[in-house]
Amino acid sequence: MAHPQQQFADIVQQTQRAFTKGAQSWAGGVQRFTDVLPQYAPQVPNLSQWVDGTYGYFEQALGNQRRITETVAQAVTPALTSVARSLADGTAQAAEGFASGSAKFAEDVAKQAKSAATAREAKGAASTPGAKADSGRNHS
Repeated sequence: MAHPQQQFADIVQQTQRAFTKGAQSWAGGVQRFTDVLPQYAPQVPNLSQWVDGTYGYFEQALGNQRRITETVAQAVTPALTSVARSLADGTAQAAEGFASGSAKFAEDVAKQAKSAATAREAKGAASTPGAKADSGRNHS
């Protein structure tokens, strides 16, 4: 499957070809009409100048928008950097808290496991035959 940008470029090219074909067809019809009215030909605007002027205007407008966008970006960059730093610090603090809590939890589980093992050993020793007799002897 083609990349979305390539698909968009293909659509634009197809649209441009269709528009160009339509413009050529229109121009042919207008040419046939103007051949009948030669006295009005000097009043027809110079399309090349019109195209240059129109594109020049839009290039200037786009350039102005770019400068405005760059100015806004420069103005908000310190604030965005501060927010990003705060988020990073908060994330680090949260991670430290989580790690600390996890370590405490692991210690508690280990203590409980050790207590359970000690209780099992004591229970096992108490239920072993002769344990009561051995417990009364002095093993000095």
